[in-house]
Amino acid sequence: MVLKMSFGISIGDVVGTAKLAWRLYEALKDGPGEVEQISKDLTTVYGILNHVKEDLDASESAIKTHGENRMRMLETMLKDLNQSLSEVSNIVDQYKNLYATDDKSIKNKKDQMWARIKWVVGQKKIKRIHREISLHISRFGLLVTSMGK
Repeated sequence: MVLKMSFGISIGDVVGTAKLAWRLYEALKDGPGEVEQISKDLTTVYGILNHVKEDLDASESAIKTHGENRMRMLETMLKDLNQSLSEVSNIVDQYKNLYATDDKSIKNKKDQMWARIKWVVGQKKIKRIHREISLHISRFGLLVTSMGK
């Protein structure tokens, strides 16, 4: 059963976003440099979202107690986070062949060369996304801290 709250957010939304963060962590955890940092940040996102879910599940939810402004803020934060995670998911799909362990996933040397070129070009995007994920962690951290737990 999904408990629907006012302002268009539900416990299921929080759970779904946490699951997506964990799936992306799993996909990126062995990646190089900045990608590995994003994966570490995704574990933090996962933990924070589980904390938020537990609070929203509680009969005396600190987030709900703070009123509709706090719920609107959570809804906006979750929406923004999902946009960033969607972008990470697109990168995972785009570059997943670089992480493949079998030679069949990259058909020939030319494909491998183009994949590496795309990877280098994508580094700016990856750094920007890493900054965004870090910002989301800060925003959710402030929300959790303000809950008094």
